[in-house]
Amino acid sequence: MVKACVLSGADAAWRVESPARGQSRLSRDTGTIARGTRPRHVEDLFNNIRIVLVLPNARRGHTDGDYLFRTYDFFAVQESQREKMKRAIEESDTFTIQTGSVEQAADLFVQRFLLEVPELTEGAISVDVEESQIDVSGDRRRAFCSGRFEDGPHLVPGIRASYFVPFRGDRDLFKCQPNTYSSVVPFADLDDKELRFRFERPDQNVAETKKAFDAELSRVKEYLGWLRENVNDYNASLPLLARERVTARRIRLAELQRGTESLGVPIRRASTSPPAVSQRATDHRASAAESTARLAPRSYDVALTFAGEDRPIC
Repeated sequence: MVKACVLSGADAAWRVESPARGQSRLSRDTGTIARGTRPRHVEDLFNNIRIVLVLPNARRGHTDGDYLFRTYDFFAVQESQREKMKRAIEESDTFTIQTGSVEQAADLFVQRFLLEVPELTEGAISVDVEESQIDVSGDRRRAFCSGRFEDGPHLVPGIRASYFVPFRGDRDLFKCQPNTYSSVVPFADLDDKELRFRFERPDQNVAETKKAFDAELSRVKEYLGWLRENVNDYNASLPLLARERVTARRIRLAELQRGTESLGVPIRRASTSPPAVSQRATDHRASAAESTARLAPRSYDVALTFAGEDRPIC
């Protein structure tokens, strides 16, 4: 049992570390576990999760953007991916299943459904700083002639700084919440190949935007570290699962073959090799696939489609 720690203060942040399968999320307001019911005793919470206090969180002067690592639950993602791989093996043609060793056939599916955690290219970080009119209506340290803080907008000269961080890997993994996470969620615009962090200040202090960016980037790297642990475990689980499914499919195919041969009726042999396709048709399909990939990047639902549909077995 993990020792409980006390949460205090309305601005206190917390971090939840979940067990290996699934995750539970503690609510600061109700003290309940989101996926279960209210525990009989507070101590029951700490049989399953560990709460770690984080310093109070001030939200760093962001303009509009996206919270990262919060749209999808990684546990649900990995379970969906495993089910998709199982289905792909069951629906695959017999030539793919029976060609080569079990390990060779299984590896085709493993490579198709592996996940790749994004890697930040920190050596290629760039910045753009520009003058901007900053709305300070919500700044309680300022007094306005109307005497009402909510009146506005109240614009003052300031700056807007944008930091660009390129990355490679599965873009949509930035949307997945790892099994270990913090209440301080990183914040950035998610583009196809880079993250954009935007900060604004009602003064000309560019150096302070760099401090804010460094703190935000550190949070992103922390989340990627947690996510990498989950993805490594998921990727490592695929080979055994694929071998089991390929072996089971081969056994069924062998039983089918023996049963058919026992009928004593001449067998009409189907082709055991992939159907021939003209070069022109192949080029046309490749061109169409490339166009579709450019126009409609992969979208994620609860089941998520990280892999499979766009990683052909060949």
